[in-house]
Amino acid sequence: MPAQNLWGYLGDIATTRTPALILQEQAGLLGKLTNEALEGEVRRGPGANPKVLFLALYIVAPALQRYRLKVLDLRYSYADVYPVRVDDSINDISYTADDEADFVDILRGILSSEKVQRAIANLISESQIAFPN
Repeated sequence: MPAQNLWGYLGDIATTRTPALILQEQAGLLGKLTNEALEGEVRRGPGANPKVLFLALYIVAPALQRYRLKVLDLRYSYADVYPVRVDDSINDISYTADDEADFVDILRGILSSEKVQRAIANLISESQIAFPN
Protein backbone atom coordinates (compact mmCIF):
# COMPACT_ATOMS: atom_id res chain seq x y z
CA MET A 1 0.00 0.00 0.00
CA PRO A 2 1.50 3.43 -0.97
CA ALA A 3 2.26 5.96 1.73
CA GLN A 4 -0.59 8.33 2.43
CA ASN A 5 0.09 12.08 2.03
CA LEU A 6 -0.61 13.75 5.35
CA TRP A 7 1.10 17.03 4.39
CA GLY A 8 -1.68 18.38 2.28
CA TYR A 9 -1.14 20.09 -1.07
CA LEU A 10 2.24 21.86 -1.13
CA GLY A 11 2.24 22.95 -4.78
CA ASP A 12 1.01 26.51 -4.21
CA ILE A 13 3.17 27.41 -1.23
CA ALA A 14 4.75 30.79 -1.84
CA THR A 15 8.35 31.07 -0.78
CA THR A 16 9.36 34.19 1.10
CA ARG A 17 12.35 36.44 0.80
CA THR A 18 14.05 35.53 4.03
CA PRO A 19 16.60 37.76 5.75
CA ALA A 20 19.29 35.27 4.63
CA LEU A 21 18.30 35.72 0.98
CA ILE A 22 18.22 39.52 1.26
CA LEU A 23 21.63 39.52 2.97
CA GLN A 24 23.06 37.23 0.27
CA GLU A 25 21.74 39.57 -2.44
CA GLN A 26 23.49 42.53 -0.82
CA ALA A 27 26.72 40.56 -0.39
CA GLY A 28 26.64 39.76 -4.10
CA LEU A 29 26.16 43.41 -5.03
CA LEU A 30 29.24 44.64 -3.16
CA GLY A 31 31.69 43.17 -5.68
CA LYS A 32 29.83 44.74 -8.58
CA LEU A 33 29.62 48.11 -6.85
CA THR A 34 33.36 48.16 -6.05
CA ASN A 35 34.65 46.79 -9.38
CA GLU A 36 35.54 43.57 -7.53
CA ALA A 37 37.92 45.40 -5.16
CA LEU A 38 35.78 44.09 -2.29
CA GLU A 39 33.43 41.16 -1.82
CA GLY A 40 30.50 40.55 0.45
CA GLU A 41 30.40 37.27 2.33
CA VAL A 42 27.60 35.73 4.36
CA ARG A 43 28.56 33.09 6.88
CA ARG A 44 26.23 30.81 8.74
CA GLY A 45 27.29 29.88 12.19
CA PRO A 46 26.10 27.80 15.07
CA GLY A 47 24.17 29.69 17.66
CA ALA A 48 23.44 28.80 21.25
CA ASN A 49 19.90 27.80 20.28
CA PRO A 50 19.56 25.14 17.53
CA LYS A 51 16.15 26.55 16.55
CA VAL A 52 17.70 29.91 15.62
CA LEU A 53 19.62 30.72 12.45
CA PHE A 54 22.76 32.79 12.96
CA LEU A 55 24.29 34.73 10.03
CA ALA A 56 27.10 37.24 9.74
CA LEU A 57 27.86 39.65 6.88
CA TYR A 58 31.48 40.46 6.16
CA ILE A 59 33.24 42.82 3.78
CA VAL A 60 36.20 40.94 2.30
CA ALA A 61 39.25 42.57 0.72
CA PRO A 62 40.86 39.91 -1.53
CA ALA A 63 43.97 42.04 -2.18
CA LEU A 64 44.65 42.29 1.55
CA GLN A 65 45.06 38.55 2.14
CA ARG A 66 41.27 38.21 2.23
CA TYR A 67 40.95 40.52 5.23
CA ARG A 68 37.40 40.32 6.66
CA LEU A 69 35.50 43.09 8.39
CA LYS A 70 32.31 41.98 10.15
CA VAL A 71 29.46 44.36 9.39
CA LEU A 72 26.55 42.71 11.18
CA ASP A 73 25.03 39.61 12.72
CA LEU A 74 21.48 38.30 12.26
CA ARG A 75 19.48 35.92 14.41
CA TYR A 76 16.02 34.58 13.64
CA SER A 77 13.88 31.48 13.96
CA TYR A 78 13.65 29.02 11.09
CA ALA A 79 9.95 28.67 11.78
CA ASP A 80 8.85 32.30 12.03
CA VAL A 81 11.62 34.29 10.28
CA TYR A 82 10.40 37.56 11.80
CA PRO A 83 11.18 39.17 14.12
CA VAL A 84 14.88 39.17 13.25
CA ARG A 85 17.55 40.58 15.52
CA VAL A 86 20.22 42.65 13.77
CA ASP A 87 23.46 43.50 15.56
CA ASP A 88 25.38 46.24 13.76
CA SER A 89 29.04 45.44 14.47
CA ILE A 90 30.40 48.66 12.95
CA ASN A 91 28.13 51.18 14.67
CA ASP A 92 27.60 49.00 17.78
CA ILE A 93 23.79 49.18 17.71
CA SER A 94 21.17 46.40 17.91
CA TYR A 95 17.79 46.39 16.16
CA THR A 96 14.75 44.18 15.87
CA ALA A 97 12.94 43.99 12.54
CA ASP A 98 9.31 42.88 12.69
CA ASP A 99 8.86 42.27 8.95
CA GLU A 100 10.69 42.37 5.62
CA ALA A 101 10.16 46.11 5.05
CA ASP A 102 11.50 46.89 8.52
CA PHE A 103 14.51 44.61 7.93
CA VAL A 104 15.31 46.23 4.58
CA ASP A 105 15.15 49.71 6.17
CA ILE A 106 17.48 48.64 8.99
CA LEU A 107 19.88 46.99 6.55
CA ARG A 108 19.88 50.08 4.30
CA GLY A 109 20.67 52.26 7.32
CA ILE A 110 23.60 50.08 8.34
CA LEU A 111 25.12 49.53 4.90
CA SER A 112 24.86 53.18 3.91
CA SER A 113 26.02 54.50 7.30
CA GLU A 114 28.98 56.85 7.40
CA LYS A 115 31.18 54.33 9.25
CA VAL A 116 30.50 51.51 6.79
CA GLN A 117 31.03 53.82 3.81
CA ARG A 118 34.33 55.01 5.33
CA ALA A 119 35.43 51.41 5.95
CA ILE A 120 34.66 50.53 2.33
CA ALA A 121 36.63 53.53 1.05
CA ASN A 122 39.59 52.68 3.30
CA LEU A 123 39.63 49.03 2.24
CA ILE A 124 39.53 49.98 -1.44
CA SER A 125 42.39 52.44 -0.92
CA GLU A 126 44.46 49.87 0.94
CA SER A 127 43.72 47.29 -1.77
CA GLN A 128 44.97 49.68 -4.46
CA ILE A 129 48.20 50.26 -2.52
CA ALA A 130 48.71 46.50 -2.18
CA PHE A 131 48.16 45.94 -5.93
CA PRO A 132 48.50 49.21 -7.86
CA ASN A 133 47.34 49.22 -11.48
